[in-house]
Amino acid sequence: MVVPYLIYNQYQHSQRFWQQENDAVLEWHRATTATELQQVLAQAPKNQRMIIDVYADWCVACRPIEQQVLTSSTVKQALAEFYLIKLDLSHYDASHQALLNQWEILGPPTFLFLDARQQEIRSLRLTGAFNESTLLNQLQQLQTTQESSP
Repeated sequence: MVVPYLIYNQYQHSQRFWQQENDAVLEWHRATTATELQQVLAQAPKNQRMIIDVYADWCVACRPIEQQVLTSSTVKQALAEFYLIKLDLSHYDASHQALLNQWEILGPPTFLFLDARQQEIRSLRLTGAFNESTLLNQLQQLQTTQESSP
């Protein structure tokens, strides 16, 4: 009776360890205002492709993306090579409307895909709810776009 318990206990421990390692892979740079977004963009490594996740705590359509799509190990692995930014619109700030207008964003959830020159590739933009395969497809297209440009 002790042996199965020990094996199960080791299994649980290894799963927690693996999950913690998997969670630690992605670093999201957070911005809550237009000024913070500009600072985060300025701090980005040169020639690094970026993804901006526009979300808010009150956004009902954002929850499945945050809780299911972005927690997928396949998605985490695909996102690992990009500079990741979370633009949090949870607490309204006067700069938010100007930011939404500047980037032509209707509201959350929106994913923006930026090339190495910090220019959005508009054809890849995701607005509204989407699933894991849709995001993975956009990430693959972002890589293809980058590899084919000079």
